[in-house]
Amino acid sequence: RGCKPYRCHHAKAPAQGGKAGNNSPRAIIQKRVYQFGPALGTSFRSAKRRVEAAVESTHLQTPPAFPASRPRRLRRDAYTRALVREHRLATDDLILPVFLLDGQGQTQDVASMPGVQRRSLDGLFGVAAWMVRTHSLYKPYKIWAPLEEPRWAQIAGFARLGAPGGLGIMVEVTSFTLMALFIARLGVVSSAAHQIASNLAAVMYMVPLSISIAASSRVSYWRGAGNDANAMAAIRLGFRMVVITSISLSVCLFFTREWLAPLYSSNPAVIAMVVPLLGWVLLFHLFDGLQALCVFVLRCFRVTVAPLVVYTVLLWGAGLGGGYLLAYHGLGPWPAQGTANAFWMASTFALGSASLVLLVILRQVVKRAFRLP
Repeated sequence: RGCKPYRCHHAKAPAQGGKAGNNSPRAIIQKRVYQFGPALGTSFRSAKRRVEAAVESTHLQTPPAFPASRPRRLRRDAYTRALVREHRLATDDLILPVFLLDGQGQTQDVASMPGVQRRSLDGLFGVAAWMVRTHSLYKPYKIWAPLEEPRWAQIAGFARLGAPGGLGIMVEVTSFTLMALFIARLGVVSSAAHQIASNLAAVMYMVPLSISIAASSRVSYWRGAGNDANAMAAIRLGFRMVVITSISLSVCLFFTREWLAPLYSSNPAVIAMVVPLLGWVLLFHLFDGLQALCVFVLRCFRVTVAPLVVYTVLLWGAGLGGGYLLAYHGLGPWPAQGTANAFWMASTFALGSASLVLLVILRQVVKRAFRLP
């Protein structure tokens, strides 16, 4: 008021409606001096100092670089702190310093780490129990929680399925292994030939056994999911794989039996006996793969008693019993054989009969479970 028009040669205000200039703190100061200098009634230098003080008080200056300044906006709330933080430290990241010391009942201080000791192995059981008791890693397992009461109904259900299944495995295994005890009376040569044949049969059996386990897992999975179509497809695929692999292994054994026998023994008598014996192993393996798959799939339908009965009657009765009679006393029109071939003939016949019976049982169970015509 009453003063001359204020002239500022240090800054030029942007034209009205034009593009704004630089928005840096220095440009803002110059713009404020140009606008309010005449109203302040003071010199340019004094007006500039007052405007700079105002700008300083309103925090328009550019903050210095990190770590000289640490903006707190991203640390104001818990969720933003969790979002932008780069490091996380918890008790799980800490290492319990445990150092072993040879001997019994030994304790030794570590000079470079005050409060830390080396202990013998017997002194660490308490540390291990303390870790299991207090560490969060073991809390989901509820090791120290009270034991729940036995659920007798569920245990009885497991027993009804598990006991016949376990007894069936016992009958199957013993029907194969007990042949060695009965054949031992026939002499060293027969025992050696039987050992070679049983070894090859056991190795070949691993292939259909693994396929049977895998097939039963898939059938159980799809039955639990309520998808009968996929369960039936898994059964068919299992049978195709077992048949193909069993026939392939049997054909390979047929063409290589005269080469395999000398790998086991150099005794001409043993080789002469084991070569024809491997012919029975071929048929034995075919039936062995089929019955194994049938039994494993039947377990998916909670059928375990019927295979146990079939095993007991045929494998123990016709297999071991028939082999004993055929080897030592003769059976019907066949005189006593006096060789290991008698046991393998009877066991092959018994295993083939068991395979046919189990196939019929499985077919009936599948038709009833899947409501097939």
